[in-house]
Amino acid sequence: MGTFFAAGYVGMSYLSKDPLHHIVGGLGGLVFAMLMETVLLIIRTNIPPALPVEEMLRKKPLQKGVAPVGQQERAEAKKER
Repeated sequence: MGTFFAAGYVGMSYLSKDPLHHIVGGLGGLVFAMLMETVLLIIRTNIPPALPVEEMLRKKPLQKGVAPVGQQERAEAKKER
């Protein structure tokens, strides 16, 4: 937000010589930055998560005696040695 304040301040200094107008331009930059951050926050919070927790909780737990993927192949490779 400080960057937008500085950009508005400098931008108004090119348009007007009155210091009050410089500050108003900086405050306009601040307001723009706050609105932009609010919009970006709303967009970010409305995106669904990559791995929904509900789907992970619905999955059945592994059956007793069944090895997870990859462990069975490792066990077979150890037996062959």
